[in-house]
Parts: sequence; structure tokens; C-alpha cells
Amino acid sequence: MTLSPVADTYVDNSLTKNNFGTSSSIKLDTTVIQYGFLKFDLTPLAGKTIINAKLKLYFTNATTSIVSVKTIADTTWTETGLTYSKLPSLNAIHSISSSGALLNSTKEIDITSLLTSQTGKLTSLVLSVSSSDGADFRSKNSSTNQPVLELQYR
Repeated sequence: MTLSPVADTYVDNSLTKNNFGTSSSIKLDTTVIQYGFLKFDLTPLAGKTIINAKLKLYFTNATTSIVSVKTIADTTWTETGLTYSKLPSLNAIHSISSSGALLNSTKEIDITSLLTSQTGKLTSLVLSVSSSDGADFRSKNSSTNQPVLELQYR
């Protein structure tokens, strides 16, 4: 099963009241703190077991950053309503990290361990990076290479 996000956006601590829900890219950085948010609807998987989950993101800039992905409990944020000043709690339910992204390439991040307890639910993913060289990836509003979640289940 391949799922597209039902919502995605990012927040920026230098533009605390701005919303980026219609942007064609998601920006991650530590110089100005930027977090990316993706929301997936896993309700069709109620009662199923996720065997494999790969988050595929198309990065548009070169970076050496470690990309971290967390699941958080808050799924009430909206794509056009989320701003840094309305940041939900980032207390991770689960968290993983992946090696750095490459310019103009799709990065596949294994998030199976994050999603095993999320079947049958909406799930919010928060992405961040480890360094100031940042990382940008295409959003669901991009005309090509949108983020997808590829799932194997039984």
C-alpha cells in the first residue's frame, strides 16, 4: 500500500506566525529552527500488522545532516493552520534517525518501528535535521516527487 500525506507543512522559528502549508517544499534546519510535519491516515490498517514501512522523500539540496523522524501524539494540527507559535508538543512517542540526504534524489527512511503501534490511527510525523546546512524535500503540493509512505502489512 502506498499512502500520500493527508497534510504536510513546516514551521520556522524566525517567522513564528507564518504558515507554509501551501509550499511546494518542506524545509528543515537548525540555524533558524525549522521542523517538517507530515500526517498520514493509517485507519484503513486497523487490525493489521505493519511488516515494513518506508518513508520516501525527494531532497532538493545537498546536505550532510542526519534526518530524524519522530511520531508525536498530536494529530489535530492542520496544514494551513500550523505555525511555529502554535507548535504542538514535540515529545516523541518513537524516534529514529537516518543518514544524510543527497541532492536531487529520493531518500528512503525505514520507519517500521515508528508505525507498528499506529495502525488504525492518524499519525503525525515530525522531521528535523542535525546540522545547519539544512535539508529541503518536496511536499505533497509539488508537481513531482511528492512524499509517500510505502507499507507492507498482513
